[in-house]
Amino acid sequence: MNDHIYKQLIEQSPLGCSFHKTRYKDEGNPYDCEFVEVNHAFEKLTGLKKEDVIGRSIGEVFLENNKGEHDRTSDWKRIINNDEIKEFEYFHWRVGKWLRINVCFRNKDYCIMSFADITHERNQISELTKSNKRLENIIEGTSTGTWEWNIQTGETIFNERWAEMIGYTLEEISPISIATWKKYTYSDDVKQAEHLLRKVFAGEKDNYEIECRMKHKDGSVVWIQDRGRVTSWTPNGKPLLMSGSHTDITEKKKAENTLTERTTLLSEAMHISKIGSWKWDLNTKQIFWSEEMYEIFGIDKSTVIGRLGGAISSIVHPDDLHIFEDTIALSERKPFEYRIILPDHSIRHILAKTGDVTFDESLNPIFLIGIVQDITEQKKIQLALIKAKEETEEANQYLVNAQKEISYQKELLESVIENIPHPLSIYDNRGNLIKRNVAGREFYPDSVERKTIKDEHDFYEYFDLDGTMIPAKDLPSCRASRGEIVKNQVVVIRRGDFEQITEATAAPIFDEDNNLISFILFHRVITEFIEHQRLIKDQQEQLLKTEKDKIETLKDAIRVKDEFFSLISHEFKTPITIIDTTIQVMELICINELSDKAKGYLNKIRRNVNRQLRLVNNLLDITRMETGHLKINKRNIDIIYLTKAITESISIFALHKNIELIFLSAISEKIIYIDDEKVERVLLNLLSNAIKFTPEGRSITVRVSQKVVDGRKLICIQVKDKGIGIPEDKQDIIFERFGQVNNSLARQAEGTGIGLHLVKMLVQLMGGEITLKSKIGAGSIFTILLPIEKAKVSSIVQIVETDENRLEQLTAIELSDIYM
Repeated sequence: MNDHIYKQLIEQSPLGCSFHKTRYKDEGNPYDCEFVEVNHAFEKLTGLKKEDVIGRSIGEVFLENNKGEHDRTSDWKRIINNDEIKEFEYFHWRVGKWLRINVCFRNKDYCIMSFADITHERNQISELTKSNKRLENIIEGTSTGTWEWNIQTGETIFNERWAEMIGYTLEEISPISIATWKKYTYSDDVKQAEHLLRKVFAGEKDNYEIECRMKHKDGSVVWIQDRGRVTSWTPNGKPLLMSGSHTDITEKKKAENTLTERTTLLSEAMHISKIGSWKWDLNTKQIFWSEEMYEIFGIDKSTVIGRLGGAISSIVHPDDLHIFEDTIALSERKPFEYRIILPDHSIRHILAKTGDVTFDESLNPIFLIGIVQDITEQKKIQLALIKAKEETEEANQYLVNAQKEISYQKELLESVIENIPHPLSIYDNRGNLIKRNVAGREFYPDSVERKTIKDEHDFYEYFDLDGTMIPAKDLPSCRASRGEIVKNQVVVIRRGDFEQITEATAAPIFDEDNNLISFILFHRVITEFIEHQRLIKDQQEQLLKTEKDKIETLKDAIRVKDEFFSLISHEFKTPITIIDTTIQVMELICINELSDKAKGYLNKIRRNVNRQLRLVNNLLDITRMETGHLKINKRNIDIIYLTKAITESISIFALHKNIELIFLSAISEKIIYIDDEKVERVLLNLLSNAIKFTPEGRSITVRVSQKVVDGRKLICIQVKDKGIGIPEDKQDIIFERFGQVNNSLARQAEGTGIGLHLVKMLVQLMGGEITLKSKIGAGSIFTILLPIEKAKVSSIVQIVETDENRLEQLTAIELSDIYM
């Protein structure tokens, strides 16, 4: 191809082009390239005219004055030397443009170059580089972590700052994925984050933002603000790429918590300090009170809506109203005090201060604020302080006097210790002897040579009264050195012929911090006392033996007495029975032949026979019970029927005294396994007493019910009268043998005093108990509780004619003291 063709190609190119011829040195080495031709685009691009460059070398045109940061000399030389370089960028200093130079063709003689203006592209790259650098500086300056996430592939990119926030490097926790983020995030926050992401992916939210807790390497909690958004979506509308940032907000969270705590503390402090606050809206003229304000002024919030000013003025102390009339003083916003009178007429002292004005964003005043404090207690404290000051002065004088007294008491105490007639020793906490009184020095021979408690333990032997040696650790002194208090431990101290019996007491002494500083050991010599006690013990043992012999003799005498008593009772019963039989024969054979007077005498004889028979029966039963010979004969009995029959059997006696006799039972029938004869004796005795001690015109009530006491089902029978009552101090003795209420109202019906004693014994013999409640003038209630035993297989027994005859006879005997 000749030069003409090259030139045509160059001229037709839309790019800036140049045609060059290679220059060689004499030895055949190329050293430069000469411009042969340039096109119009070259001239326009470089600002060089064709005539300025044709015939000149590249070095003369481009390399002259082209030094500094844009120097490309080495690239030009490589082209001249025919090195393998096809393209490079060059800053043309003449026109201030960046050119991209391409070597389009090259052989040993010629080369063609193209020139393109890339100044705008280079400027964009420069700006992008600067922008990236600024962004890096901003991220570095704000300590923000960044992240990128390909949602479809799961690939993630986290910067080093995020790892630093939780105490790691990226290398330590690699490989990095979403699972890595979840691993270091608290599970509750992971769930919340996943919930927010689902909303972002669904298009319900534009941005993703959450404050979450992450686990730091040192175990602490780091609060992270995680923000991000989807930056691209797949063609089918699925999220593809997402990027965001991590910001450490731990300090912010701590500050928020601190602010919350301080706000709470301030509120509590104001409540505790009785400080209320108020706010006056300067636009609406409304006043707003805190809850403490209503408490301080004792005002019901619901009663003063819209009229707080009037509510206050109505309770201000009359002597303090002038304070609110002094508007100049109030405008100075200085604290002032006044008093209020509460509805209960008590007086409260109030400290008030008008605060500052608050402004809106346009600096317009909107609120006037102030505080009020109940200083009643402070006022009381001030008075108390004044009084305390006076008392302190008195106390100081007292202390001066007390110090003198202490000094005197100390001397006195030392004198007392020294003159105590028993050995007393004081040791420090290491067991070194501090002080020993005169008696102690006399008690321990040669004690001057023994300076510690250990010396004493090594010198003597210690035993208890039984002769058992006491180990050193169990001695009173050692126990006191361990902080124990020992009282009256008997210790026998021996060495050779020396022996003393002592009652040792030891006590530790502590300082204010409960540290042992010393201990005291006190011996009371009881050698003579112990010997005396031993002598007394021998005498007491001899005396005890003598008393036992006497008791045995007394028991024999009582047994003989009981046998005699039983014999006498039987001897009494025989003639009484004969007399009773004789009366029955007389009534049967010759009752019609007797005069009315004789019949009256006969009735008196019968009544007194019954009284004697009652006494003899009671004595015999008591004797049998005490000797264990009284037997219980149980049968299946309807206790309701039996109690009612007994009650009705005495109705004639109640009617004679005009006493209303009432029987009550909520149960129609209750079969229990019991001795019906003993029940008759008990109830007739109680009813006899009730009739005897109930005045005419009153009532007696017998009530039967069922109760559960401590899980046991019991039959409860109550005999209640409205009689004269029993004094409280006599209620404990009436159940004792021969126990009686000795008053003028009871003498008219006085008995032997063994009836209620027998009643209690019979009730207890049947497995029950009896109690009494009584009040003078109101009457008495005797309550009997009997066990409900399971009925036996045998048939149930009702009260038949034979039993009714027995009941009639028993009624006549038990009520023989009642005169009709």
